[in-house]
Order: sequence, then C-alpha cells, then structure tokens
Amino acid sequence: MSTLAEIEQAVDALPQEEQVALLRHIESKVRGATATGGRLVMENGRAVLVAPPDAPAMTPELVTTLLADFP
Repeated sequence: MSTLAEIEQAVDALPQEEQVALLRHIESKVRGATATGGRLVMENGRAVLVAPPDAPAMTPELVTTLLADFP
C-alpha cells in the first residue's frame, strides 16, 4: 500500500471495531501519546481508568472532540 486511496480502501474493509482501534492508535501517534497508555484499576468495586502522567488534561473541549469522533 502506497497511496492514500489504497489505505482508505483497506480501512473500509476492516470490521468497525478494528477501524475504531486503528483510529485510536493514529490519534495517539498524532498527539504524541506514550505507548503505555492508561491503566485500569479497581476502586471501591468499580473499574477506573488512570491516565498516564503525560496525558493531556480532560478539558470539556477535548471530551467534546473525542465524543464527536465516537461511533
């Protein structure tokens, strides 16, 4: 694959779950996120995602942007 059209065609052939995973991967690369990502911990019987120390702040604007891209 060497052209954007070929890449887009390959992405279109993926199941939606894999497209979402690919999107998250690309977003993390573009934003310069670390490969370690967050970690899931249990607090008071609930699963809580703990962001890495260098993660961007979850501002209302960022949350709105992320939710707009969510399927």
